[in-house]
Amino acid sequence: MSEPPQPTGFLSRQNVTFPSADTTAHGYLALPPSGSGPGVIRGGLPGFSGLKAEVLGHYGELDESIPVESLDRLREAIEEQSDITPDPRVHPAYHAFFNDSRPVYDAESATRAWESTVPFLKEQVR
Repeated sequence: MSEPPQPTGFLSRQNVTFPSADTTAHGYLALPPSGSGPGVIRGGLPGFSGLKAEVLGHYGELDESIPVESLDRLREAIEEQSDITPDPRVHPAYHAFFNDSRPVYDAESATRAWESTVPFLKEQVR
């Protein structure tokens, strides 16, 4: 019996999340938060051929460091290199909208992100 995926990356940088997801034997749930995306990966996108777990990401459409258009490139790379169809969700918010200690905190977007992440985790981690 294979082990369930292990969550990783929630509230961390994508340049940590995705490379670890790419090299695991069992797969990891990659949960790149607002503040992670193609714009923050230095040197281009990592490989996704070893990705074995579902991907849910939350992004702010007002985040200038991660243009919403760049999410298509990320989604296409994941789909082309693995059998995973990522679920990037865009919220009407700025970078790091989930961080309630920052002035850009957006309670409504953070709530929506959390309310979709919890069922995702319950479904994936059993």
